[in-house]
Amino acid sequence: IPDHTSPRTGIQLPDREPVIRVRLLHVDDETVTIGTKGQRVHLDTPDTYTTFDGPIRIQRSGTHWLVGGAGDVAPWRSPVDVSIKLSSDTPLLLDHHKPPRQYEGVLHCIASTGSDSRSWDLIEYIRLERYLPGVLAAELYAGWTDACYEAQCVAARSFACMRISERTNHTFDVTDGPSTQAYHGVVEDKTAHDAQASTSGMILSWNDRLVPGYFSSCCGGRAATAIDAIGPSPVNDIPPLRGHRDDDYCRDSPLYEWTINRSARTLGRRLAKYGRSHGLADLGSMSTIQDIQVAEANEHGRPVSLKIIDRNQHHATITTNQFFRASNHGGSIGRPTKELWSGWAMGRTERGRIDLQGHGFGHGVGLCQYGAQGMGKQGHSWREIISWYYPDVILHRAW
Repeated sequence: IPDHTSPRTGIQLPDREPVIRVRLLHVDDETVTIGTKGQRVHLDTPDTYTTFDGPIRIQRSGTHWLVGGAGDVAPWRSPVDVSIKLSSDTPLLLDHHKPPRQYEGVLHCIASTGSDSRSWDLIEYIRLERYLPGVLAAELYAGWTDACYEAQCVAARSFACMRISERTNHTFDVTDGPSTQAYHGVVEDKTAHDAQASTSGMILSWNDRLVPGYFSSCCGGRAATAIDAIGPSPVNDIPPLRGHRDDDYCRDSPLYEWTINRSARTLGRRLAKYGRSHGLADLGSMSTIQDIQVAEANEHGRPVSLKIIDRNQHHATITTNQFFRASNHGGSIGRPTKELWSGWAMGRTERGRIDLQGHGFGHGVGLCQYGAQGMGKQGHSWREIISWYYPDVILHRAW
């Protein structure tokens, strides 16, 4: 990510509505069904334009695409070195999710590179404002306040613009799940559509540059800073991403505070395995965990690093991000029965078991969804919510 503080670099503010590329599926050796009975599905390649009666079935077979419509005996074939575009006059249904979802953008079938002869991605190209209601309906609960939805929309729009800017050399910008931001395609949620319409084109800015609209479910009461929780890039070391002071409004979250009980021995093995695989020598020699303490906190009182002590009084200091990943690490040990919700957790072992007492769900940077809802319930506007979670930010209408 470019340097955000230099006057000649940084994430430029967009001046027109972009198209976002959403990876809906990564397919391995299977047939995907798209569309509904009787629906006219248009197929477009650089050399071909044809129409099928839906639903259509598409798969990758070695070096060729195979596409068949309703009643087709012989499938249509095309080399996989060209992408296929699928569209219709009405939204296309995809039944890989339960319940099935519909998509109004153009669906691109793009073969994966490398030696894999059967994998490919299904990617929707859709205008950003048409994409956002499907994000809001997926990220927030029905019945939450208009102000919460509107603040989330501005954050999600800004986050999407950041991803679009930085992934020009990739085949997609975002996925439809929590690895970036959730997305449910075409939705009928009125609150989501109203929030998109009322904030259309509004993004976060600072110093005439785009501010990534990071957000998480629940910060646990104390804000994280992007430089600690997201990464050391200068793009994250700016006032709007350094967090707010004082307690947050997210106490109503069921994950504001939580406890997960683990075997101290298995946790030690899990941390040690993660440490060895990531070049963390002190962590790699851990045995049964005895104690987990806060080593350092940020200016808001949220831990940024933890001191891990085993039964032999060997210790290692790691970031909360590393602890989060290490505690949920699988490998030959297998995934834990109950994964941690965040890396902000502490505990002490008694009789071979450790209660990990944690706070929040997610990285805690930027907008806290439960906190935004709490502010909305108290009558705060979406602009006030944005100002709380992104201090010193400037709201910019990009289109």
